[in-house]
Amino acid sequence: MLSRSDVISRFLELFDNPTYLEIGVNKGETFHSLGNCQKIGVDPAFLFDVNAYQGNPDIGLYQISSDEFFGRLPAGKGRFDVIYLDGLHTFEQTLRDFLNASELLRQNGVIIIDDVLPNSFDASLPDFAQVARLRELSSQTGTPWPFDGSWMGDVFKLPLFIESFLQQFSYATVGDNHGQAVVWRQTRPADALPPRSVEQIARLDYRDTILSRDSFNIMSLDAIVDLFQSAAAARRESENIYR
Repeated sequence: MLSRSDVISRFLELFDNPTYLEIGVNKGETFHSLGNCQKIGVDPAFLFDVNAYQGNPDIGLYQISSDEFFGRLPAGKGRFDVIYLDGLHTFEQTLRDFLNASELLRQNGVIIIDDVLPNSFDASLPDFAQVARLRELSSQTGTPWPFDGSWMGDVFKLPLFIESFLQQFSYATVGDNHGQAVVWRQTRPADALPPRSVEQIARLDYRDTILSRDSFNIMSLDAIVDLFQSAAAARRESENIYR
């Protein structure tokens, strides 16, 4: 199974001197494993020694919330080729991170959203305290839920929101791992927009990750890279025509 860094590295390799932004670094397992790029990490509480990276011109670490980070930067200035969103695992926060990140994404860049395919009902709940309590109580009854300790929250709603409301973006979900949505600029036709309301999306639950499985566009990483490169090539050709 592909790791998070496997997927991100695959896209970084498509750019010359790539710039990378990671929201939600935590212990830095993914962030540290990525090389050959200028990278910025944002987290309100890094779980590693940030002082070890002082003086490195290719690495910037900001121990602040993602909202504060985005609030410091001017919108509309694309500066990142690859942006990875792995912050607070709620639909609301990840949607806010996505909208802010899209303002900083270069024209041919890509945004990767982690954890869009929860593997159990409890893993799909947005309140981690509730998840922990549910798991604790189920364990005490002697009939624990079949969980593996993961928590993905309700980030799964974001691809469905993009599908219905963000027509200028296309996306697909990596089927070779736990589920990462890859999003790039490519306009979709009007008939590709499902008639969901914002309220309907907000009310989705774990059942909809199964009932609406087709909406996640699950495919291999190779197939997603091909789609992304084809879209980038078509955009460059279109820009040349209208110059």
